[in-house]
Formats: sequence, C-alpha cells, structure tokens
Amino acid sequence: LPLIGNHQVLKEFESWVELHCTELDINLIDPVTLQDKYTKASIALESRLPYEMFLISDNYDNASESEKVNAWLGYINFEIKESQMSRAVRLYERSVSDCGNSFDLWYQYMEFVRFILKDFQFLYHITTMNSCQNVMQNQLKYWKIRLETLEIVQSNDDEIYLNTWEYAINHIQFNNSIDYLSIYKLSCDYL
Repeated sequence: LPLIGNHQVLKEFESWVELHCTELDINLIDPVTLQDKYTKASIALESRLPYEMFLISDNYDNASESEKVNAWLGYINFEIKESQMSRAVRLYERSVSDCGNSFDLWYQYMEFVRFILKDFQFLYHITTMNSCQNVMQNQLKYWKIRLETLEIVQSNDDEIYLNTWEYAINHIQFNNSIDYLSIYKLSCDYL
C-alpha cells in the first residue's frame, strides 16, 4: 500500500529541507498545501488499511475461495464508491492474480471495464488473456462480451470475428436453444 509510511516520509522531507534548502528554495514549497496533501493521504490510508490488513492476514490465507473473492470485491467496490477507478483496476488485477479461477471475479472485472471505464481496447485485452479464457471459455456470458468487444475493436476484420465466433460455438456448453440463438444472433448482427 503506497500510503503506508507517509508520516515518516514527511518528517524525513522536513529534515532534508532544513539541511539542504535555502530560504528561496523553502519559499517554493507551500507548507499549507503540503500539509493538506498529507492529511488527505492519511485519511485515504486509514480507510484502506482494514482491507489491506485482511488481505495479508492468516484469516485471508485460511478463507475459502468465495470468501477471498468477496473480500476483494468489497475492497474494489469501496474504491469505485470513492471514484478511484485506477485503484479499482489495480485491485482487479491483484484479485484475478490471487483468485484467478473465479468466474464471478473475471466477469465483474469485464463488466467494470465495459460499463464503468468504457475502455473496449482494455476489455478486449482482458478477454484474450489465457488466465481469463481458461476460466471462462465454456461460458456464454464470456463469449457474448468477447464477441461484442471484438466487433467494436476489430470492426473491419470479418475473418477474426467469424473465427472467434466459430470457436465460441464449439466451446460453449449450451443449456438450451435460446442460448445458442443468442450467440447466433450476434454473428447475424455483425454481418
């Protein structure tokens, strides 16, 4: 957690300024702004520390996969509520690294990138990652997202789209004809 140790860093900085800076240098540093930023960082640390402490605790190590996923999603949702999208992305990356076999985690990560970040290049990258494909390759939701994203990102390459669609048809475990028709309809919409 990058915010840990801010108090010590501020003290070291103040000592360094006293030793090495002239009056002119010190005038460039606005102490009110510095203190304000330090206070904001301290508040941010306090609100995130319980999540981080749980993730490095024995309780986390001994938790079931679903409890670990819920811990990550709680932390991620906190960052989203705080409008810290870059932190949420980093947490998703850490979480799928730790709980990479969780369909729910991968799916929520893709939905986050798709609907909140609206970054289809990034979403396409996620859907093509081997670790994501290994977990989700027989899931209808995954292939719908991948094909829709591919349509946006590679809109002018019919061969890639159709090869991906054909691969999806052969790997999805369809529960009923409606599921099959929904994937078939994607190819019709594309063409």
